Amino acid sequence: MTIQNCLALCIVFFSLLTLAFPGSVSANQAVLIVCGSGGEPEYEERFAEWGERLQTVFISQLSFGEDQVTLLSERPDDPRMISSLMNIEREIQSIIQSKSEIETLWVFLIGHGSFFAQQAKFHTPGLDLTAQQLNEWLSGVNVKHTVIINASSSSAGFINDLSGPGRILCTATKSVSEKNATEFMRFFLEGVESGAADRDFDERISLLEAASRAAELTQAWYDAERLLATEHALLDDNGDKLGVRLPIESAKSPEQDGYLAAQCFLKEFSFPENAPIELVQEYRAVMDEIVSLKTKKTTMAEEDYYTKLEQLLISAASTNRQIKQF
Repeated sequence: MTIQNCLALCIVFFSLLTLAFPGSVSANQAVLIVCGSGGEPEYEERFAEWGERLQTVFISQLSFGEDQVTLLSERPDDPRMISSLMNIEREIQSIIQSKSEIETLWVFLIGHGSFFAQQAKFHTPGLDLTAQQLNEWLSGVNVKHTVIINASSSSAGFINDLSGPGRILCTATKSVSEKNATEFMRFFLEGVESGAADRDFDERISLLEAASRAAELTQAWYDAERLLATEHALLDDNGDKLGVRLPIESAKSPEQDGYLAAQCFLKEFSFPENAPIELVQEYRAVMDEIVSLKTKKTTMAEEDYYTKLEQLLISAASTNRQIKQF
């Protein structure tokens, strides 16, 4: 099979996929969005807007239930939803005590941060939230994956305290010395809202895709404005407390940063409610094989790679067509 024919088959296949599965699903997940202190009206408005947009995109585009997404901000109408330490702890404790089984907990920190006296902080109304305090609270959460996206200045310091097994951390800065207000969350939002974060066009958006896309757009914005970039995003998901610069194209093993984030999805496949579970499982298995094959591309002969890819794409398209009938 020629590369051109394989690419044509990919286009046809993903066209079928879009028609078959127009939405997305979220199973056993919880989202906590914390918008910190702005300090100035401009930042108060910016952080509040980003938080509201993020809440909206999770509910309206990513098919999370309203009860799955909590937004705490600096000046809400309801005082119980102020982004204070007390309310942040209350929401995390609520998740810990929930009878529902949660597979992934998403925590977003949108605002300003700092690093002083060996403490990384996220600025919140009243006392600031420290990385150590957040780590202590999250240590009690029994979930498969905990995703922490700290889009604040000096956010890299959170990796040192929060990195560990099952933890996926993304920070807007590569060091605590990057102290300027960040733009990372703006572009994270844009990528997810527009769908541009789906870098491999498989109708899913992984955290790795969304974070990598945001890092690319952030750098492009600084370049367009002819400004020296004052933020460089990091990702840590192998527990080594180091992190690597985004964007990341792929990771071939669990020892590499990006491997876990590539399997953690903001947007997942959606299937008709009455589709047989056997077909759904078969489809997912083939798609997982395609993802695995892509990581091996550089170690395979070109002809062998595209022959195997063709076989998998045909199998996936066939199963897709069967599911589409329901």
